[in-house]
Amino acid sequence: MGLLFATAMNDWPAQNQFDSNEFVQELRFYFGTKITKDVILKKAKSLSHEDAWRKESASSLLELLDLAETQYQEKNIEQLIGVIIEHYKESPIIADSINRKFISVYH
Repeated sequence: MGLLFATAMNDWPAQNQFDSNEFVQELRFYFGTKITKDVILKKAKSLSHEDAWRKESASSLLELLDLAETQYQEKNIEQLIGVIIEHYKESPIIADSINRKFISVYH
């Protein structure tokens, strides 16, 4: 899911966009305050060929929301982004097959 979000953010036609909060603000400005699949689909269908990057970004957002509905029953893009950020804040864990335990990569 993180990769889909990063792809959507990368495809959005804004220069030097690295801040997820700024990206969400741009999405709200463009799609409206409630960003749902229906809103994205409706807006994406009306985009011209000049807005190809927005279409690409919208496609990634739609795929992200589809996955979120099946995995997390989540339909709100802002809450979903929170889930993604929390996931990547967690310490990665690897399996130690010799001692049969899990260990944190950062410890």
